[in-house]
Amino acid sequence: RSIADSESGIFQFTKKASKFMDIGNILHPVLGEIYISDDNIVSLKQVYSKLKNLDSKQVKRFELATNYIINSFFLDDVDKYINLFIALDALWGIEGKSRKSIVSGIASVIGDNPLNVNKANSLYDLRCEIIHGSCLLLDNWKDIDKFINKYQNEPLRELQNIIFNAIKNVVL
Repeated sequence: RSIADSESGIFQFTKKASKFMDIGNILHPVLGEIYISDDNIVSLKQVYSKLKNLDSKQVKRFELATNYIINSFFLDDVDKYINLFIALDALWGIEGKSRKSIVSGIASVIGDNPLNVNKANSLYDLRCEIIHGSCLLLDNWKDIDKFINKYQNEPLRELQNIIFNAIKNVVL
């Protein structure tokens, strides 16, 4: 048996002896030095200031959305995409009106013009194809090239930009 010391080592216990081995710093693979710029600190303060003005239902939606965004950090490809879409649904979803409410929410972040509404609908179409099993990898989506050529971005990157701007600006 063994246990790890969070700083630098591991204790190993056997029937005959126990010993400590130095193995260097032990950090979670995602952790490391983080530098937060003054601009980011200002942005964080603005988000928290806006959160104070939300009602309890909006706060719950915001918290649920941020949980799915955090979950997406540890995922790839379609799993990341779906978790980000769940976050959008947490922010703006209305039962029975999912497409309309989410597309409207996306448009409120990126601009409510025909091109952006079309982009939002394309992102939602991809979500549907993933959920219903006709798209197993983002690169295999039948409209991937058309989307990239039209919007100069990959769908996952576009969705990440939308969700982060929605959270940063507390768009509910």
